[in-house]
Amino acid sequence: MINEIKKYVKAIESQKAKPFVLWSGSKRLVLQELFCRLPKSFNNYFEPFLGGGSLFFALANELKVEKCFYISDINKELITSYEVVKNNATELAQYLEDHKQSYSEQYYYHVRDNLICENDIDVASRFLFLNKTCFNGLYKTNNKGEFTGSFGHKQASVILDEGNFLAGSRLLKNENVNISNGTYHNIENNVKEGDFVYFDPPYFHYHNRDSYVDYVGGKKFNQKDEQIKLRDFIFSLHDKGVKIMFSNSNTEFICDLFAHKDFNIDVIKVKRNISHVGRNRGFEEEIIVRNYK
Repeated sequence: MINEIKKYVKAIESQKAKPFVLWSGSKRLVLQELFCRLPKSFNNYFEPFLGGGSLFFALANELKVEKCFYISDINKELITSYEVVKNNATELAQYLEDHKQSYSEQYYYHVRDNLICENDIDVASRFLFLNKTCFNGLYKTNNKGEFTGSFGHKQASVILDEGNFLAGSRLLKNENVNISNGTYHNIENNVKEGDFVYFDPPYFHYHNRDSYVDYVGGKKFNQKDEQIKLRDFIFSLHDKGVKIMFSNSNTEFICDLFAHKDFNIDVIKVKRNISHVGRNRGFEEEIIVRNYK
């Protein structure tokens, strides 16, 4: 029995950390496309629209966290969850086990509609429970900033992966990993020439061109205005000598924003599964924009 326990512990300790959050627009399916377009060399890494952090985890595992990683997002509950996985992974796993034992559709809506949390571990466990069991991990809020995602009819087993939490905790505890809550503007004072920033913002879609989309905490992301502001910010970093990679939908509007001699645009196809209607799911075209070869 002791030898079996040792083998289990060794297997857990050797496990590479993977994203522990489901996120719409996840880059898990296009990691190879992103990896083959990384800069040949860079100093520090920044990802200010973190979400599930697929590229961050892949890079951190590959580079053994030898560089400094600055990961951030405007979503406070999301960042609280990263912090709790970092500092309280074992306690978080117990909270999620409790959710798992009580899991049902009725329980899901009870947790979703109960906004009172006692501490950060409670906040993180509620966020991750809803994220794992809602429809497609789609983060939706109403005008009050309240989560409105519908029940996803998932198996209870999706709620808890303790081994991955422990692997994620070890990675996030590295002194070279810096986690913060804020907008993409907050990286401006830290990012320097030779650093690398990956931007994966809410995507622009023509069918929604005149509207606002849910972003976080009741705030809205204006499709055109915010994309233009982000482009201007990216150009300011470019002028500082920062290496930039940017993902978005393949639309004329976005491509025109980056019609600049120093930027190149690659079109890729990505399979998406967000639509409730199966026949509406399929491949979409996205772009990867870079200011380096």
